[in-house]
Amino acid sequence: MEPHSLNALISGLIRPAGQDARSFRHEIEQIMWHTPVPNTDVGGLTISFLASHIKNLDADRGAIIFHLAVSFEKRNEIDTILQQEDYLVATLANHPLFIKYFDIFSQKHPSYRNKFLECLDIFLNSSFCREFQKGNMEAFKFSVLVNINVWATEVLSRYRKCLENSRIPGVPFLQQPRHAIFPEKGGENHLFIGVFGQMRDPRGSFSRIMQYLHNDTQHWRNEGKRVSIGISTWDQTGQKKIEDGSPASEFIHRLPAPLTRILSTFAIHTLADLRNRLPHTAEAIQQASYSNEQVSPELILDIAKENGFDPKDIFINISTENHYLDEIGREFRNFYKNAGSGVENQARMWHRIAALYDLARQATEASGMPIGTMALVRPDVLFEHSSLINLARETAALTLEGPAAVCDFDPQAYWIEGVGDRYFAGSARAVARAFDAKDLILQIIRDPILSTLYQDRPFWHRFAQTVFYESDTFLQSSTAIHMQFLRQNIQLEVLQDSLKKDYETITDTNLKDVIAQSISVS
Repeated sequence: MEPHSLNALISGLIRPAGQDARSFRHEIEQIMWHTPVPNTDVGGLTISFLASHIKNLDADRGAIIFHLAVSFEKRNEIDTILQQEDYLVATLANHPLFIKYFDIFSQKHPSYRNKFLECLDIFLNSSFCREFQKGNMEAFKFSVLVNINVWATEVLSRYRKCLENSRIPGVPFLQQPRHAIFPEKGGENHLFIGVFGQMRDPRGSFSRIMQYLHNDTQHWRNEGKRVSIGISTWDQTGQKKIEDGSPASEFIHRLPAPLTRILSTFAIHTLADLRNRLPHTAEAIQQASYSNEQVSPELILDIAKENGFDPKDIFINISTENHYLDEIGREFRNFYKNAGSGVENQARMWHRIAALYDLARQATEASGMPIGTMALVRPDVLFEHSSLINLARETAALTLEGPAAVCDFDPQAYWIEGVGDRYFAGSARAVARAFDAKDLILQIIRDPILSTLYQDRPFWHRFAQTVFYESDTFLQSSTAIHMQFLRQNIQLEVLQDSLKKDYETITDTNLKDVIAQSISVS
């Protein structure tokens, strides 16, 4: 297909009349993700076309296009937009969404930093921003986007030192980092790795994570440097539950070979599809996905020792459901009454990350050495063919306007105003900003202004970006680390009886043949 052949479709996005900027994002997504064309990069063509016609658009749509280009790291399109000097100065530089994402992009690509600072100066001195700094919530009257004041607050919070009295009347900023144990200089000889979240399979996936970390820190220890490991988890293991609506792609890797063959051969796309064909087997799979076991300090230390770590370098915090509810859970549920478990999982994640601060403090006191480099990882994400610790050390050594951290590159997360959260690594001062997130969620839900303004910030991926952005941290993203998500496998023995029951009742002879090849049905 010729690149221009989609232009007739895409061009509808830039029609001057009859367009509501509030539906612009949705219309872009409809084309990029719901208009599949074989062997064609529909998304790339869309971004390229929009960037080349951006000067025909209003500030809202122009800022959305720039956000899109930054989310997917489209350097050529970003350059095309930034070369529209008149449009940049007169239109885009007045929009806080553009300023925020130009800032985020320039943090990763410092060669753009001077250009960004010029645009920031235009923004801060615009009549719109000056009115907003006085507390006028209607200041950005040119915009119809509902989050316009959120973006403006985030930008002004990051650059509060540029404001008179470092504040906006009536609008509180998120509290700033307060972790004095992490030095501005020094700490090069002490690495802290924090493992946070629920364990899936301690002697399986978690043991593999610890083995990777021991191997990846070998060169660090060979140089005579200190490695401390903090583990902040729950007293129960847990798998991601397989529900009827779960896509097969999310759980097929957890199934034994005969079941993966059935899913592939018979075009089964969800657990519900499998339930229609093999109801007993589907039920057994769902029940097996709920399994859990007790997690104890002894178990964690045994696994650490088996993988070569010295127990004196391991610091542990294990939380219970009641402890979580007392510290944040009840307030979070009361505020986000109908948000669902997916949103509450964010509160659980930040609760476990927050506990790592005390473990880092313990490691500092036990060793008598300040921590200068840090990495935070999950107990179910294995890094392959790459060194997270090298990336952490390189990021910590960057010379920027503030301390630097790095996370995984996730374009979809960027597009929903978030960042990848599978790992954070770099300067301890930068990474430690994550320890504030739990208290910042509580600040938001307890404050009458922030609870309205920032109501959607603690959602998926999004809060990590807000937390790091509203500080002096430079948060970059990287594709250098290859990741594999580890889940506990469901063994064939667990499913055999259910497969036999289904074999006896189904009439599909092809399906019966596949089952008969896998188990004894006599």
